[in-house]
Amino acid sequence: MGQQTCENHAGLRSKPNGDWHLAALTRWRKCKKHRSAAPASSCIRRGCKCSSEASPSEIRVEPPEDAGPRHKADDVDMRILVTADWHLDAWLRSGRNPFAGAFPVFETLDALIIAGDIAEHPRHGWPNCFGWLRNVIDPEKVWVVPGNHDYYGWDLGGDDGLRSFAEREGINFAQKSVIELGGMRFLCSTLWTDFGLTGDPAAAMQAARRSVAEYAEIRSGAATGPFAIPEETLALHQDHRAWFERALREKWPGRTVVISHHAPSRAVAGRIDAITPAFVSDLDTIIETAQPDLWLFGHTHRPLQARLGRTRLRNCSLGYPSEVPTGLEARLLLLGLIDTERKDLLAPMGLRDACLRIAADGQRRLRLQDLPTALRRDFDAFRLGRVFPMTEGQANVASALEWFAYCDLAGID
Repeated sequence: MGQQTCENHAGLRSKPNGDWHLAALTRWRKCKKHRSAAPASSCIRRGCKCSSEASPSEIRVEPPEDAGPRHKADDVDMRILVTADWHLDAWLRSGRNPFAGAFPVFETLDALIIAGDIAEHPRHGWPNCFGWLRNVIDPEKVWVVPGNHDYYGWDLGGDDGLRSFAEREGINFAQKSVIELGGMRFLCSTLWTDFGLTGDPAAAMQAARRSVAEYAEIRSGAATGPFAIPEETLALHQDHRAWFERALREKWPGRTVVISHHAPSRAVAGRIDAITPAFVSDLDTIIETAQPDLWLFGHTHRPLQARLGRTRLRNCSLGYPSEVPTGLEARLLLLGLIDTERKDLLAPMGLRDACLRIAADGQRRLRLQDLPTALRRDFDAFRLGRVFPMTEGQANVASALEWFAYCDLAGID
């Protein structure tokens, strides 16, 4: 028997023996009717008119009613990845490929927003990165927000040059920019910091001048001019912060996601030391007043998340090779995976894990009934993104809930 397709499940194909490879689930959005991965002859969505009798061996999992909440507004359903701190030059030197396990997910994206630190020395580093990106995603779907490392070997006032590097490759540049996708708006800017996190900006600027590399790598103006100083990045922070405040005050009928390179709150700072104010600002008042739906950021390389009022904050850094254990690269890349149809926007951990496990398995068929055990076995890795301790029992409960959310997204009844 050759490969089959179903008009209600376009893009999902069977293997010659009639089984459906679970890799189809990485393209679950392709099914416009009810998002299930099943052959035309035995759809596992009960009551679907496109199916004949369902096979008695098909798996049916009943998710609880509150699993996988959906957004009810008339937004366009999109899948958007926000990610940061790729540092591709460092990964190239290490000989490791951080993207290998995420290729199937990249192919399904409607948009990719990189929140800074793609590569240093952007005159050469950016074209190399963008040349690779063209092989896995349409460059028109990619936006780049510069981070501090994107100015290394460049200058603080060089945004026009960075924009030209991006646009030359067909990539969109986003600095103090609003991106509208799927009935939502994404407010994007580098942000920098105000050095005020510990209450002594002068001391924090002195510590940064001594210890933070940008003040020996980024020029103040021309390529041969003096190096930048903390007072100049503070002025940029004040400009970017004022832009965020103005943008957040503008009325918008849909949901709002803020994307910055630098961190916006003490709640996601982690351990604080003398140079933490060069990485994190305290913008809690702005967040609590405006209450955007989501604020995603990078820079700290600490996979932490928190909630301020109804605003969810999450770091979406990949980080340096020395910081990322082998096997966790793709999981960190997908921390900022957004499903616009979900009320809470972020795709559940279970869906990301399923996609990544599929990628890791290659062509070996993975049975649906394997996944709950896999989620429990690998839950320690998920705790990288948690800011509270978990007992083993709590971890197992959370694993089960994420499994149900995965089933809901995959359309498994």
